[in-house]
Amino acid sequence: TVIESNRPHRLVLSWARPEHLDDPDQVSKVTFTIEQQFGSSKLTVIHSDLDDEMLRAVSGGWPPILSSLKTLLETGASMPMTRQPWKRTS
Repeated sequence: TVIESNRPHRLVLSWARPEHLDDPDQVSKVTFTIEQQFGSSKLTVIHSDLDDEMLRAVSGGWPPILSSLKTLLETGASMPMTRQPWKRTS
């Protein structure tokens, strides 16, 4: 769910697995901020309101997604590992 949108600089979303949408304790928040820095663009992603289980889960997801986004922006193609559906492990 979009909590806040200030195009093109900030987007805040609630984040939960579909089966946990009705449990406020299982809903976290992701904030994307884009700002200019040294003549380039800087993307900051903050995932907050996480319990230990959610932290472990997203810690394995964000690094490859953001790395693939960087590769896509630099080369025009995302990393192969992010071109296929991910399988849930739990």
